Amino acid sequence: MLFNAAALVMAYALPRVLTLGAVVLAARMLGAARFGAYGAAGAAAVIMSIVSTAGMQPLLVREMAREPRAAARLLRSAHLVKTLLNAVMLAALWLAAGPVFGLEGESLTAALLLGTGYAIGSYAENFAAWFQSVERMHVWTAANTAYGIVTGITGALLIWWTRSLAWFCAAMILGQLAAAAWLYFAYRRERPTAQPVAGSTVDVRALAAAVLPFASAFFALAVYYKADVLVLARVRPDADVGIYTAAYKLVDIAQALALAAILAAYPRLTRAARTRTQAERWAGTRLAELALLLMAPAAALAFTLREPIVGALYGAAYSGTAAPTGFLALALVPLSLNLLAGYILAAEDRMRLMASLYAGVGLVKLAGVALVAPHWGASGTAAVMLGSELFLCACFQAVLHRTAHAAAGRRTFLAVAAVGAAGALGSALPIASAPLRGLIVLIAVLAAYAALDVLPARERAALRSAVRPRIERPGTPP
Repeated sequence: MLFNAAALVMAYALPRVLTLGAVVLAARMLGAARFGAYGAAGAAAVIMSIVSTAGMQPLLVREMAREPRAAARLLRSAHLVKTLLNAVMLAALWLAAGPVFGLEGESLTAALLLGTGYAIGSYAENFAAWFQSVERMHVWTAANTAYGIVTGITGALLIWWTRSLAWFCAAMILGQLAAAAWLYFAYRRERPTAQPVAGSTVDVRALAAAVLPFASAFFALAVYYKADVLVLARVRPDADVGIYTAAYKLVDIAQALALAAILAAYPRLTRAARTRTQAERWAGTRLAELALLLMAPAAALAFTLREPIVGALYGAAYSGTAAPTGFLALALVPLSLNLLAGYILAAEDRMRLMASLYAGVGLVKLAGVALVAPHWGASGTAAVMLGSELFLCACFQAVLHRTAHAAAGRRTFLAVAAVGAAGALGSALPIASAPLRGLIVLIAVLAAYAALDVLPARERAALRSAVRPRIERPGTPP
């Protein structure tokens, strides 16, 4: 599992690192206002992309991990469903772009190009699900690296040459084609030797019915995380949207790392969920605590060093980005736990609970943004996100405690509070050197973890057992 976790971390982090340079270049060349148009177009495309992907990847991973012999049939059915959904998604995006999302001109073209990229990527997700189910994450890493290289280099060249937002977004299509092709040929080489069973109408209908809870859950999740940008674009100038988009890009990598670790454990999590007992601590419980313990120091460092990071990347034109970056950095702690909670509920076949929580808290969040954003702009929107993540985290923890016995323990939350105090201390210290302040925060975190003994001996042993390398082949019981 350790190798798979590292591979998934690279799969999620590398594309974002490779494309971050192109995004930063675009932010500098387009200016805050036009970069805000990119943020609004991207938010609309992400929300509508759920119509295309239908949140199907976790379902495919779960079913392929449980029944490896059905993988070829499931994959064929998934391709058929995605083809129909892609057509619906692109048509809906074009029709809703103006009336619903307020996009026109350059931003409308950008949204349609990004939507086309997500449509191509939906097929890549199907193949990626198979490699995840057999725990061969390094293949997905290679495909995502190809995506990052192609999108990053092409995007940087196009924005430098044309200064056009549309051409910059077109680079994503080339990157998705590269990733899909990589996964397709890798699957043809490594797929099970058994001949694939042609997907019947019954297979397609069964898959479409099974994916509905996943689609509703991930659509609610996408609206929850992206609609605030669209609300901000309605009530504030495009420059404010650009500042908020720039701030969110900085925390996007940390969010990707958290998701990578979760997905690395997800195939085994789905199998453990079927055999666990109601009273015992199981993998879901330990993962929830580990997610908090790992993300809290990263968030504290990002909060402490937000100003020099923003200044180095974006320059003086984005000086207002530091404040929303601070709020978003703090939001990473509950956000990582919320993402994990969603996948634990998926493993427990309780996706409707995830959909209900994201939809309910999402409505509260959007109402908060609508009230706060007109007066406080990007910083107010980021502060609302932090508050909503904390509230959603409390809801998820209550649900996990009652349904899956996977809520983190009190000692872990006490450790997170200590990390928060360390971050506040690092920010308040009258020390000009940013690296020195960051080092002080790290030392304080390590001291707090040692004093609280956040990983007792039995937990360390369980963790070593979980990440010990092991050879597993498709169809081999865990």
